[in-house]
Amino acid sequence: MLSMLGLQNNQSFVASGFGFRCAPCGKTLTSEQRLRRHVQNVHTRPSKTPVCYICNKVYSTLNSLRNHKSIYHRPHKTD
Repeated sequence: MLSMLGLQNNQSFVASGFGFRCAPCGKTLTSEQRLRRHVQNVHTRPSKTPVCYICNKVYSTLNSLRNHKSIYHRPHKTD
């Protein structure tokens, strides 16, 4: 996963006694999984900009788009 992000293992994070530190910004996270998500969301650009196909709003992350769709465009239940 880290290699997909173009980061080497020793450059992307440092395991410390307090968690996993992001080398580019110094932020410390509680797990390697959270660090990977942080690096993806903060330090890499998405290949495609997430856009809501229903209302054409543009989002900075895919997760933001998913949250938007679950709140504003969820299917209505019919009886």
